[in-house]
This record gives sequence, structure tokens and C-alpha cells, in this order.
Amino acid sequence: MDSRFLSATVGTVAGGTLLAFIIGVATRPAFFGTMLPMRLLFSHQPDDTTAKIELISHLGTMTSGGLALSAAAALILVKTLKL
Repeated sequence: MDSRFLSATVGTVAGGTLLAFIIGVATRPAFFGTMLPMRLLFSHQPDDTTAKIELISHLGTMTSGGLALSAAAALILVKTLKL
């Protein structure tokens, strides 16, 4: 395994996943017109459970989608550059 191969695949997948998470944070769900705060993830209040699950679901979906797309992009990059 070449270091160019590792840097191309790991860099592409890590960068794509991080970018998808940042987009997920920027597009997080709104409740009554207000975006759900990120501190809700660490809330222990029983009333926050529904919103907390919705936020975790949104962030997980965005991050896993970014992981899949960046893995496909890394595969295309490796095949194109013949690394």
C-alpha cells in the first residue's frame, strides 16, 4: 500500500464526513421557527427527549450520508488516479 493511496482515501473520507457533519449542524431541525440548540444533545431533561432524538437522527443521517458519498468519491479518485 502506497502512502499516496492512504492519504487520498483517508483524507477524502475524513474530509467528506466532517463536511457532512458541519452541513448537518447548519441545517439542523427547527421547532416553532427556532433551530434546535446543540446543547440539547447533553440535556438530561425528560421534556427534551423528543427534540433530542430528532436532532441525533438528523446529525446521524447527514454524517452517514456524507461518509457513504465520500467513500464513493475516494473510490473514484483512486481508480481515476490509478493509485
